[in-house]
Amino acid sequence: PCLLGHCWPGVPYALHTMPLNYFEGLACATVEAALRDLDPNQKEQLEKLRAIFDAAWSSTEQFPREVKPDIFTLLRCLRADKWKPEAAWKRLRTTLQWRADLNVDKLLEDPPASVEVHDALRVRRILGCGKQGQVVVFERMGELLGTENFRGLPMDEWILNHVVFMENLAIQFRKASEQ
Repeated sequence: PCLLGHCWPGVPYALHTMPLNYFEGLACATVEAALRDLDPNQKEQLEKLRAIFDAAWSSTEQFPREVKPDIFTLLRCLRADKWKPEAAWKRLRTTLQWRADLNVDKLLEDPPASVEVHDALRVRRILGCGKQGQVVVFERMGELLGTENFRGLPMDEWILNHVVFMENLAIQFRKASEQ
Protein backbone atom coordinates (compact mmCIF):
# COMPACT_ATOMS: atom_id res chain seq x y z
CA PRO A 1 0.00 0.00 0.00
CA CYS A 2 1.01 3.60 -0.47
CA LEU A 3 2.13 5.11 2.81
CA LEU A 4 0.61 8.45 1.92
CA GLY A 5 -2.72 7.09 0.81
CA HIS A 6 -2.15 8.67 -2.60
CA CYS A 7 -0.78 6.41 -5.30
CA TRP A 8 -1.13 6.93 -9.00
CA PRO A 9 -3.38 4.27 -10.59
CA GLY A 10 -1.60 1.94 -12.95
CA VAL A 11 1.91 2.71 -11.69
CA PRO A 12 3.60 0.00 -9.63
CA TYR A 13 4.18 1.03 -6.01
CA ALA A 14 7.93 0.44 -6.38
CA LEU A 15 8.06 3.40 -8.73
CA HIS A 16 6.49 5.60 -6.05
CA THR A 17 9.50 5.03 -3.82
CA MET A 18 12.02 6.32 -6.35
CA PRO A 19 14.08 9.29 -5.18
CA LEU A 20 12.25 11.90 -7.28
CA ASN A 21 9.50 11.68 -4.70
CA TYR A 22 11.73 12.61 -1.77
CA PHE A 23 8.99 13.00 0.83
CA GLU A 24 6.90 9.97 -0.03
CA GLY A 25 7.09 7.40 2.71
CA LEU A 26 8.26 9.79 5.41
CA ALA A 27 6.23 9.39 8.57
CA CYS A 28 6.02 13.16 9.02
CA ALA A 29 4.69 13.78 5.54
CA THR A 30 1.07 13.24 4.67
CA VAL A 31 -1.03 14.43 1.80
CA GLU A 32 -3.59 15.77 4.24
CA ALA A 33 -0.99 17.91 6.02
CA ALA A 34 0.41 19.19 2.73
CA LEU A 35 -3.03 20.17 1.45
CA ARG A 36 -4.39 21.52 4.73
CA ASP A 37 -2.22 24.64 4.62
CA LEU A 38 -3.07 25.59 1.04
CA ASP A 39 -5.42 28.49 0.47
CA PRO A 40 -8.31 28.05 -2.02
CA ASN A 41 -6.35 29.65 -4.89
CA GLN A 42 -3.34 27.39 -4.26
CA LYS A 43 -5.61 24.32 -4.23
CA GLU A 44 -7.10 25.46 -7.53
CA GLN A 45 -3.62 25.89 -9.05
CA LEU A 46 -2.63 22.44 -7.80
CA GLU A 47 -5.68 20.93 -9.45
CA LYS A 48 -4.80 22.72 -12.70
CA LEU A 49 -1.25 21.34 -12.57
CA ARG A 50 -2.56 17.85 -11.83
CA ALA A 51 -4.92 18.13 -14.81
CA ILE A 52 -2.07 19.27 -17.09
CA PHE A 53 0.15 16.49 -15.81
CA ASP A 54 -2.51 13.76 -15.99
CA ALA A 55 -3.40 14.77 -19.56
CA ALA A 56 0.27 14.66 -20.58
CA TRP A 57 0.85 11.35 -18.76
CA SER A 58 -2.04 9.66 -20.56
CA SER A 59 -1.16 11.18 -23.95
CA THR A 60 1.53 10.26 -26.44
CA GLU A 61 3.52 13.36 -25.49
CA GLN A 62 7.20 12.53 -25.29
CA PHE A 63 8.77 12.91 -21.86
CA PRO A 64 10.39 10.44 -19.46
CA ARG A 65 7.95 8.24 -17.58
CA GLU A 66 10.24 6.18 -15.36
CA VAL A 67 8.80 7.81 -12.25
CA LYS A 68 5.43 9.43 -11.82
CA PRO A 69 5.86 12.41 -9.48
CA ASP A 70 3.91 12.45 -6.24
CA ILE A 71 1.81 15.30 -4.90
CA PHE A 72 4.74 16.72 -2.92
CA THR A 73 6.81 17.03 -6.07
CA LEU A 74 3.93 18.78 -7.84
CA LEU A 75 3.63 21.17 -4.90
CA ARG A 76 7.37 21.86 -4.92
CA CYS A 77 7.20 22.81 -8.59
CA LEU A 78 4.15 25.01 -8.03
CA ARG A 79 5.77 26.81 -5.11
CA ALA A 80 8.97 27.31 -7.07
CA ASP A 81 7.00 28.90 -9.91
CA LYS A 82 4.81 31.11 -7.75
CA TRP A 83 1.71 28.95 -8.21
CA LYS A 84 1.68 29.14 -12.02
CA PRO A 85 0.66 25.67 -13.27
CA GLU A 86 2.02 26.05 -16.81
CA ALA A 87 5.44 27.16 -15.52
CA ALA A 88 5.40 24.37 -12.92
CA TRP A 89 4.65 21.81 -15.66
CA LYS A 90 7.56 23.13 -17.72
CA ARG A 91 9.83 22.85 -14.64
CA LEU A 92 8.61 19.31 -13.92
CA ARG A 93 9.10 18.18 -17.53
CA THR A 94 12.58 19.66 -17.57
CA THR A 95 13.37 17.90 -14.29
CA LEU A 96 12.08 14.56 -15.57
CA GLN A 97 14.16 14.94 -18.73
CA TRP A 98 17.26 15.94 -16.75
CA ARG A 99 16.86 12.91 -14.49
CA ALA A 100 16.46 10.65 -17.52
CA ASP A 101 19.46 12.17 -19.32
CA LEU A 102 21.69 11.62 -16.26
CA ASN A 103 20.08 8.24 -15.57
CA VAL A 104 19.62 9.45 -11.99
CA ASP A 105 17.48 6.53 -10.89
CA LYS A 106 20.35 4.12 -11.68
CA LEU A 107 23.19 6.19 -10.16
CA LEU A 108 23.23 4.33 -6.88
CA GLU A 109 23.50 1.00 -8.68
CA ASP A 110 26.19 2.31 -11.02
CA PRO A 111 27.91 5.34 -9.43
CA PRO A 112 30.14 7.60 -11.49
CA ALA A 113 33.82 6.67 -11.69
CA SER A 114 34.69 9.98 -10.01
CA VAL A 115 32.78 9.24 -6.78
CA GLU A 116 35.92 8.32 -4.83
CA VAL A 117 37.75 11.45 -5.99
CA HIS A 118 34.68 13.53 -5.13
CA ASP A 119 34.41 12.02 -1.65
CA ALA A 120 38.10 12.64 -0.98
CA LEU A 121 37.87 16.27 -2.12
CA ARG A 122 34.59 17.09 -0.40
CA VAL A 123 34.59 16.10 3.23
CA ARG A 124 30.91 15.28 3.74
CA ARG A 125 29.44 12.21 5.33
CA ILE A 126 26.05 10.94 6.40
CA LEU A 127 26.76 9.83 9.96
CA GLY A 128 23.43 8.20 10.79
CA CYS A 129 20.67 9.50 13.04
CA GLY A 130 20.63 11.64 16.16
CA LYS A 131 18.83 10.76 19.38
CA GLN A 132 15.56 12.18 18.06
CA GLY A 133 15.84 10.44 14.69
CA GLN A 134 17.20 13.32 12.61
CA VAL A 135 19.68 12.48 9.87
CA VAL A 136 23.12 13.82 10.82
CA VAL A 137 25.38 15.07 8.04
CA PHE A 138 28.93 16.27 8.66
CA GLU A 139 30.44 18.61 6.10
CA ARG A 140 33.55 20.79 6.11
CA MET A 141 32.66 23.50 3.61
CA GLY A 142 35.70 25.57 4.57
CA GLU A 143 37.97 22.76 3.48
CA LEU A 144 36.25 22.57 0.12
CA LEU A 145 35.94 26.30 -0.52
CA GLY A 146 39.12 27.42 1.24
CA THR A 147 41.35 25.18 -0.83
CA GLU A 148 41.66 24.33 -4.47
CA ASN A 149 39.65 21.12 -3.90
CA PHE A 150 36.69 22.46 -5.86
CA ARG A 151 38.92 22.51 -8.96
CA GLY A 152 39.56 18.77 -8.59
CA LEU A 153 36.65 17.79 -10.81
CA PRO A 154 34.81 19.40 -13.71
CA MET A 155 31.49 21.01 -12.74
CA ASP A 156 29.40 18.29 -14.42
CA GLU A 157 31.15 15.67 -12.25
CA TRP A 158 30.51 17.73 -9.09
CA ILE A 159 26.84 17.90 -9.99
CA LEU A 160 26.59 14.20 -10.78
CA ASN A 161 28.27 13.27 -7.50
CA HIS A 162 26.06 15.71 -5.58
CA VAL A 163 23.05 13.92 -7.04
CA VAL A 164 24.45 10.61 -5.77
CA PHE A 165 24.85 12.15 -2.30
CA MET A 166 21.29 13.54 -2.33
CA GLU A 167 19.87 10.20 -3.44
CA ASN A 168 21.66 8.52 -0.51
CA LEU A 169 20.41 11.25 1.81
CA ALA A 170 16.82 10.61 0.72
CA ILE A 171 17.28 6.93 1.59
CA GLN A 172 18.56 7.93 5.04
CA PHE A 173 15.55 10.23 5.55
CA ARG A 174 13.23 7.31 4.87
CA LYS A 175 15.13 5.05 7.27
CA ALA A 176 15.09 7.75 9.97
CA SER A 177 11.34 8.22 9.58
CA GLU A 178 10.79 4.51 10.26
CA GLN A 179 12.51 4.66 13.67
